[in-house]
Amino acid sequence: MANPEHLALLQWGTQRWQVWRLNHPEIEPDLSEANLKGMNLPGIDLKFAQLRGSDLDKIQLIEANLFRADLQGTHLNNANLLGANLSEVNLIGSDLSGINLQDADLSQSNLIATDLSSANLTKSDLSLAQLRRANLSEAVLFQANLSQANLNTAILNSAELIETFLYRTELNNAKLINVHFNGSYLYGANLSEADLTQGDLRFANLNKANLYQADLTGANLRGTTLIQANLQNANLSYANLRGTNLSKANLRGANLTGVDLQFANLKGAILS
Repeated sequence: MANPEHLALLQWGTQRWQVWRLNHPEIEPDLSEANLKGMNLPGIDLKFAQLRGSDLDKIQLIEANLFRADLQGTHLNNANLLGANLSEVNLIGSDLSGINLQDADLSQSNLIATDLSSANLTKSDLSLAQLRRANLSEAVLFQANLSQANLNTAILNSAELIETFLYRTELNNAKLINVHFNGSYLYGANLSEADLTQGDLRFANLNKANLYQADLTGANLRGTTLIQANLQNANLSYANLRGTNLSKANLRGANLTGVDLQFANLKGAILS
C-alpha cells in the first residue's frame, strides 16, 4: 500500500512534490497500489518511485522522470508519457495498451510480458530493453531505436516499424504477421523461426541477419538487402524478392516456390 504522506503530497500537485523531492533526495516514494487515474503531473520527479500495482490509466506524465521506478503490474491504459524518462524501469506484466510513449527513453527497461498493443512508440528509445513475450500488436514504432533489444517470442502482428533501428535485435520465434519493416535497419538481427507472413520489408537492411526457418510466405522484400543473410530452411513461397540483394546469402533448403527473383542479385549465394 502507498505511504499516506507520500500520496497526500502528490495530490497537492506537482510544485509541492518537486520541492519535497529536492529537499529529501534520499527518500524513495512509495505510491504502490495507489489510484492516480487521470491525474495531470507534467515533468514530475518519480525516479526510484515504488508504483507497483498502481492504477495510472489515462494519467498525464509528459516529460516526467521515472528513472528506475518500479511499475510492475501497473495499469497505464491510454496514458500520456510523451518524452518521459523510463530508463531502467520495471514494467513486467503491466498493461500499457494504447499508451503514448512518443520520444520516451525506455532504454534498458524491463518490459517482459507487457501489453503494448496499439501503443505509440514513435521515435522512442528501447535499446537493450527486455521485451520477451510482450504484445506489441498494431503498435507504432516509427523511427524507434530497438538496438540489441530482446523481443524473443514477442507478438508484433500488424505493427508499424517503418525506418526503425533494430541492430542485432533478438526476434527469435516472434510473431510478425503483416508487420511493416519498410526501410528499417536490421543488420545482424536474429529472426530465426519468426513468422513474417505477408510482412512488408521493402528496402530494409537485413545484411547478416539470421532468418533460419523463418516464415516469409507472401512477404514483400522488394529492394531489400540480404547480403550474407542466413535464410537456410526459410519459407519464401510466393514472396516478392524483385531487385533484392542476396549476395553470399545462405538459401540452402529454402522454399522458393512461386518467388519473384527478377533483377535479384544472387552472386555467391548458397542455393543447395
